[in-house]
Amino acid sequence: MPAACSVTGCQRPFYAKGLCNLHWGRVRRHGDPNIVKPGNVKHRHAAGNTRSHEYRCWEAMKARCLNPRATNFQYYGGRGIRVFGPWVESFAAFLAAVGSAPSTSHTLDRKANDGHYEPGNVRWATKVEQAGNRRHASVAVGGW
Repeated sequence: MPAACSVTGCQRPFYAKGLCNLHWGRVRRHGDPNIVKPGNVKHRHAAGNTRSHEYRCWEAMKARCLNPRATNFQYYGGRGIRVFGPWVESFAAFLAAVGSAPSTSHTLDRKANDGHYEPGNVRWATKVEQAGNRRHASVAVGGW
């Protein structure tokens, strides 16, 4: 009997690199979120072309603070709002600090509106909660 696929629970015959034809094809195309190698644990929030709500919020946060071409850059990065260093490079670090959103109606909010996206100043909030947390246009951002 041929060897079975190394993915837990898969009984298909071995094809290449310890995987069946199905799983090997996924790995070749875009990496399979269902395959987690020891020492290579993924956050499982971005698989192929699918992104979780939290992952999309993280991407949007980085864009508005780091990308001068982003629609709202002038209100974030343009006025000095920064993203905590480890969060720029690692979604896993961001998710560990902020946690999962309670629902898809919750988006990322800064508690201190003139503060940076950093541990202790970020929360998941609804649009109603965020409406009460606005800045006045004349307020400047302090140094970090």
